[in-house]
Amino acid sequence: MPAVAAPEPISTTTQSPSIEARSGEHVLALERAKIDAGVSGPVLTFFTSALAWLLVSTVFGFISGIKVHNPEFLDSVSFLTYGRIVPAYNLSFVFGWASLAGIGVAIWMMARLCRIQVRYPGFLTLGALFWNFGLMLAVMGVLIGNNTGIVHLELPPKAAWVMFVGYAFVGLWGISAYLRRREMPVFISVWYLVAAFVWFAGLLLFTYAIVPRAHGVMQNVVAAWFGHTLLF
Repeated sequence: MPAVAAPEPISTTTQSPSIEARSGEHVLALERAKIDAGVSGPVLTFFTSALAWLLVSTVFGFISGIKVHNPEFLDSVSFLTYGRIVPAYNLSFVFGWASLAGIGVAIWMMARLCRIQVRYPGFLTLGALFWNFGLMLAVMGVLIGNNTGIVHLELPPKAAWVMFVGYAFVGLWGISAYLRRREMPVFISVWYLVAAFVWFAGLLLFTYAIVPRAHGVMQNVVAAWFGHTLLF
């Protein structure tokens, strides 16, 4: 009688890769949840203030648009003249809505891509408060007539330095996040974010250190460089 081969034991290791994959995904999900929980406070602060400035800029833009067709609209109110309302609109839209929303997105992306938790969220929130306070001083200053009279450089220098202090909190955190990153290799988007953190701070610092010393045509040259670099 021919010998019957014994049945081979069923291997139980074939399920381990799927189990390990599910456990790995669970760990990543928990890690992302912790990162989002830590960064939610500062990011929501930036987003909320950005939306507030968007509403303010919408009002300024609406008034300035009417004045283009009807110059007599609110002409008796000195701080709502066309020469003041347009710079106020530019400041509130560019440095209020666009900048604050962009900073909020950049903070969240850096935390996620570098896989780090925000240890001190109040550090970033303080930066948002400084930025908003400086921008509020800038808009109020422009409305009362404290305007440089230079396109793209409507931001009063004193207010610009207050905003620079606020942005320094964000920029230093961005560099710290890059140095403490857990993800290797580095995503190219992280390189762009770090470059933006450094470049924007240098842009403000260089421009408002040069403008007081520039005269005549050079002021317009610096203003054109600053405006096009900032917007484009």
